[in-house]
Amino acid sequence: MAGMVAAGYAWTCWPPGGAAKSEVERAIVGYELAPAPIWPPRYYGLTAMTPQIAAGLRAGYMRNLRLYATGHVLAWLSRRDFPSSLTDNRRRAHGRFELAGTGRVVYYRFRGRRPNGDLVIRAAVQHTFTTGRWEARTRSVVAYPAVALREAVIYDYTLHRVDGRWKVAEAVGWQFLDVPSGRVSYDPPASGP
Repeated sequence: MAGMVAAGYAWTCWPPGGAAKSEVERAIVGYELAPAPIWPPRYYGLTAMTPQIAAGLRAGYMRNLRLYATGHVLAWLSRRDFPSSLTDNRRRAHGRFELAGTGRVVYYRFRGRRPNGDLVIRAAVQHTFTTGRWEARTRSVVAYPAVALREAVIYDYTLHRVDGRWKVAEAVGWQFLDVPSGRVSYDPPASGP
């Protein structure tokens, strides 16, 4: 009996490795990027958000979100008005908008396994966005160089295995990471280059 308990405990401390770790990192990055206000190319020159376009944008957002999220975070992010976030973001940026986004895990610590098999990973994703501006006269987009964000939030992610894929079920903010210096703190890094 003691051997079974010891084996069970050892299993909860055994981190995913190789392909499983890569899959977990892809799930975390996908979850982080799913709500990013990235415009689909066919809508770069959009002048009016019709109900049909908004419904299509929302459906695409939900399809993407379901690839990487489940449980509480899926329910929470499902309430987001994705089409409005796109237009609000564009308005606040004076016409500039996100054309593309990528992410990479810049901080990763295995925290453990839960008895049900869920993984708990402490991680941070550095986001990189390419922005652009629509030129109505030439009916084209002018892209700006990609910019990697200096700050990343470190979360404790709980990942649950659903339909053969790891998906984020919970994300609780922990601390901030200044990516260039590697400093971790309870306060966000100062703005600037």
